[in-house]
Amino acid sequence: MKRIKYIGKIVVLSTILAFSSCTNDFLAGIKPETAQDVYSLRYFIDDLDVLVNGSYGALFSPTGMGSFQGCMEYQSDFFYAEPSLSSAWITGRDGNAYTHSYSNKDYDLQAQVMQWNNFAINLANTAIESLDLGMVDNDPKKKTDGDRVMGEAKFIRAYAHWQIAVMLGAQYHATTLSKPSGIFRDKPNLGLSDIPKGISTVGEMYDLIIKDLKDAQAKLPVSYDATKHPSRYVVGVRQDAATALLAKIYFQMNDFDKALAEVDKILGPVSATGSSRYPLTATFDALYKLIGNQNFGPNMGKEMIFAAEGASAQKWTQDSKWGFYRHTRPLKDANGATVAQAYGRVRIGTPYLSLMDQTKDKRFTLLVEKVGANYWQKKFAVSGMNVPIFRAAEFHLMRAEILARKDQQANAVGELNLTRLRAGLPAYVYSSKAALLKEISDERGRELICESVRHLDNLRLGAVDGTPVPLGQRDAADKVFIGGVDALDWNSPFLVYPMPQNEKDYNDALK
Repeated sequence: MKRIKYIGKIVVLSTILAFSSCTNDFLAGIKPETAQDVYSLRYFIDDLDVLVNGSYGALFSPTGMGSFQGCMEYQSDFFYAEPSLSSAWITGRDGNAYTHSYSNKDYDLQAQVMQWNNFAINLANTAIESLDLGMVDNDPKKKTDGDRVMGEAKFIRAYAHWQIAVMLGAQYHATTLSKPSGIFRDKPNLGLSDIPKGISTVGEMYDLIIKDLKDAQAKLPVSYDATKHPSRYVVGVRQDAATALLAKIYFQMNDFDKALAEVDKILGPVSATGSSRYPLTATFDALYKLIGNQNFGPNMGKEMIFAAEGASAQKWTQDSKWGFYRHTRPLKDANGATVAQAYGRVRIGTPYLSLMDQTKDKRFTLLVEKVGANYWQKKFAVSGMNVPIFRAAEFHLMRAEILARKDQQANAVGELNLTRLRAGLPAYVYSSKAALLKEISDERGRELICESVRHLDNLRLGAVDGTPVPLGQRDAADKVFIGGVDALDWNSPFLVYPMPQNEKDYNDALK
């Protein structure tokens, strides 16, 4: 899609773009009226489902979620763009994220994420407002599906706004609550007069996101029921997805009591073999080979809580599609010829390698590829796969850290060992609280690389104890903009993207 300069007008055009230029990705197989004017899609539940499905497509698109996840990896201390292996990308938007230069403020990664998330937010807001105004009251399906549609729309709106808050706002902390964050849009933008909207503070942004997620929790079904839910909903979010995102947000806020309450809802009783609701997958790399429509929900014997299914609207895993997948080494076929589309190899540096037992850890032996002296993470190497958004392993390790902080060390070690033993490592032996917390942090890094966790953990832990945010393996030229340092304070301005200039130019509320 052509670069759009006028970010302020993107929110106005979101519905048009979602129903025209991106029709095949967003709406294929849902309804034939893909070129309808948005005003004709506000009076029946089936039409609101079209809006919500378009909202999913925008949020989980390669340029939406893909750009966000790419940004999280570029800023992590695990990613390494060795000059001899990087190409022209290092001078573009992705390179700006890696070097913290943000020189192209008109359309850097934050603007790209805002563009596509605003598509998602606008479509979700249209569905939400249609329900709130009673525009579908004459449709009998409102009684059976109205809450589900509202829950999906609220979840998508919350997730999109959280990504914006993470990129444009400081890490949540008592000292940052009054600082500017992103723009929380709670009304559809259907005309020029709808554009003006002011910036929310960090505290306001998180409060609004949490409010949406609690509403989504109350309205989303617990599981998929083919007898009463549309077939499209097999890949939609359930109640536990809203709970998982809420747990992640509380955890990012370092509100450990509230995070633990949500984690307990997701995992349920935990035994030596893990969660009773979302048991860990025995074959680790099978997590990244799930293809086609998958029904993720509680008590189905699956680790996945929610994943973006790559064969429908959310086509993430093609090399030319998703953020950092563009910056991968060429693959070779059986005859040694270069494969045109290279999938899912991400260059990793020494900070990640130093955490790995390279002979025992299956996360290394199965998912890290060495080519010459270079190492590549290949977790997402299968085209069309279900990309994990929430899976049980993350929440076991979340609970491990929280329990360790609460001095429940035996239970914390039990949670930690679930992923360690699955990966082929020996059980962790407790020595001290500080050592245990360090090991849990390292284990989260080993387990969740490329799943948008490490950089956020570094910010969060910095806010807890003042630990600097490490930059990892960076060449000198890539640290020039920040003064050549190897780490940044957790509240450094270099960790926060600026509001795009064109949003300021066209959003009168920002003038």
